[in-house]
Amino acid sequence: MTIHIEPRHDLSAVEIDSIENHLDSYNGRATGRRDSRGLGFVIRDAAGRTIAATAGYFWAGISELKQMWVDEAHRGRGYARQLLDAFVAEAGSRGVLRIWVSSYDFQAPGMYEKAGFKRVAEFAGWPEGHTNVILCKTLVAPQGASALALALPPDRSVRIARYDGDRSELKPLFALADDSSLQIAGYSASGEVLVARARHAIIGHSQIVETEAPSIFELKSIAVAVEWQGNGVGRMLVQASSDRCREKGGRRLIVSTAAADIGNLRFYQRQGFRMYKVVQNAFTPQTGYAAGQLVGGIPLRDQVFLELEL
Repeated sequence: MTIHIEPRHDLSAVEIDSIENHLDSYNGRATGRRDSRGLGFVIRDAAGRTIAATAGYFWAGISELKQMWVDEAHRGRGYARQLLDAFVAEAGSRGVLRIWVSSYDFQAPGMYEKAGFKRVAEFAGWPEGHTNVILCKTLVAPQGASALALALPPDRSVRIARYDGDRSELKPLFALADDSSLQIAGYSASGEVLVARARHAIIGHSQIVETEAPSIFELKSIAVAVEWQGNGVGRMLVQASSDRCREKGGRRLIVSTAAADIGNLRFYQRQGFRMYKVVQNAFTPQTGYAAGQLVGGIPLRDQVFLELEL
């Protein structure tokens, strides 16, 4: 095959995005981690103009902060530090272990150091007459923990595995995920169930079922015992469920929750799900839900569907 190398020094944003997508696809296949997502924040003035922004990504437990910019007219007001703090907090909420950033000596390496970043490398003469400083911030020290337990303290390690036992033993978890015993009775025996175990005790579950549409699965039920919530177990269950669906040939994973449940909506979107459908008046006495029920002061009425491309 004859090839021809063509000089192209002005690739469009679309072409560059295509290259990035190919690289992401290869990296995902090579590592088994396909959770790459963008991270970014902007600050706007009263007129809606962007006056500061930061952007980067997270993938497989790490994150890179690639751009940090503040309009010259608005520098010296702490905007860069506010954006940095927001970026770090969001990365941490997504299970990131380490964040790294590159900053020239005439930019802001000092700001990153004040925020807890440590210099890990310096490249003199890059560019000529200056130094390129590479900094890293560790959010969770792994200390040899397994990949599924990195977000947890060492004495609270968790393992995810398929569950083939009596599902009646999981009733408390199913009830924690869904207030309707009528609905639970209709789906609890279907599909495949994964459980999270800590010291042999079951502390969480997820249930995935096939839909009528080819290659589309539904995350039908997921819950984590109250005393274990906030430790990343839910994120681990979503990741394990997504991986299992891919193994079964799935291309898309869907999930639904109440529009009134802001916490659930936040959680699923942080895992990469996007909203695509709303069903009004899905939660009624006829479907097994008490009339006038509130979730965080919001009436329980409508159902939101979200999807995750696998």
